[in-house]
Amino acid sequence: MNTKKMNITLKTNLIILFLIFFSITTAIEIKAQTPSARYAHEMVYDKESDRIILYGGVTVPGDPNSWDFNTWSYDFNENIWTKLSTEGKPYSCVTGSLVYDTESDVIITYGGIRKDHVGSNQTWIFDYNVNKWINSKPLTCPDYRHGNKLAYDSESDVVVLFGGRSNKDFNPYGIMIDYNDTWAYDYNANIWVNSTPALNPAGRIAHAMTYDSESDKVIVFGGADFSAQLFTSGDKPYLAETWAYDYNTNTWENLTTSEGPDSRIESSMVYDSESDKCILYGGWHHMFEGKYGDETWAYDYNTNTWEQMDLEGNGPWRFGPKMSYDSESDRIVMFGGSLESSVFDVTDETWSYDYDTDTWELMEKTNGTSFSLSSLLISLNIVVVILIFKKRRKRNRRN
Repeated sequence: MNTKKMNITLKTNLIILFLIFFSITTAIEIKAQTPSARYAHEMVYDKESDRIILYGGVTVPGDPNSWDFNTWSYDFNENIWTKLSTEGKPYSCVTGSLVYDTESDVIITYGGIRKDHVGSNQTWIFDYNVNKWINSKPLTCPDYRHGNKLAYDSESDVVVLFGGRSNKDFNPYGIMIDYNDTWAYDYNANIWVNSTPALNPAGRIAHAMTYDSESDKVIVFGGADFSAQLFTSGDKPYLAETWAYDYNTNTWENLTTSEGPDSRIESSMVYDSESDKCILYGGWHHMFEGKYGDETWAYDYNTNTWEQMDLEGNGPWRFGPKMSYDSESDRIVMFGGSLESSVFDVTDETWSYDYDTDTWELMEKTNGTSFSLSSLLISLNIVVVILIFKKRRKRNRRN
């Protein structure tokens, strides 16, 4: 083989090696993954997988075509969001509620608003391990509704539901009824039971609710009862009440005090098990000319006291943010919501709150890796073409 042919062969081989290297490196694309800006979504922490799960929401408030039916997971330790390609998805995706059943290692949701603007009566189960949503279809369930809240009572292994509305039931004044019924769901038996306690809080929507495992109580704060008769006389329907529900005795207790957060809707509240406090954030105040909240409040059931945290105001203004408590990292994670400027100005920011240091931190978007099959196939096809061309040239030389 002469020097010229050797140079051509060497160049061809170098090109092939380069394309193989290119095909592998370009197949792994580096890009930031974050759910799109939204509000009216739901989040919950899956303890077994150490992931926060986000579902649904509205990306353009007021536009029914902007509803998002995707499921995402968030790893706080890596600060990475991952879009999940799930099997199945709930029919509704707006203003429902998510809870994590620690006994069965599944996520449960009920209700939410459908695209016909009527509440749903479906119960859906998500299993992160198999990446699948299932409609459990219990024989009995609460009425159609959205804006309801759920809390998982780990001591009794039941899901407690309170409040919400259906958009189809009206009071004599023509105002949609906000429900005040209390229900319990047993995942293992797939049964909803109307608890019918002797005393219920007033009906409400857009309230905050969480389960205090240390005290074995479901805690409710705020919301609004738009269907109350007092609203027809010009009074405001927004509530600043604190209630606690005991599933074992099936009783509600009004714990409202003169000190604490003012009345509001669309705030978010989670239970910090490390500190034994219920942490409430954000929402819409009617007391302060309708401004969105940037306050962080901590509620201690043992002393029935609210304490305002973060007095320096490090947290962002938010309407309808959603929070989850990551017990593995002892951090509260917040995503989305509307900014102070307008309900239509939604955000895709992820924040974390540390109760011990009383600080909010904006989690900068980090790059995740994704595999691009198209890049790999294109590069490998080029390699195959060159190899075929080389083989034909070699055959032609022999002939």
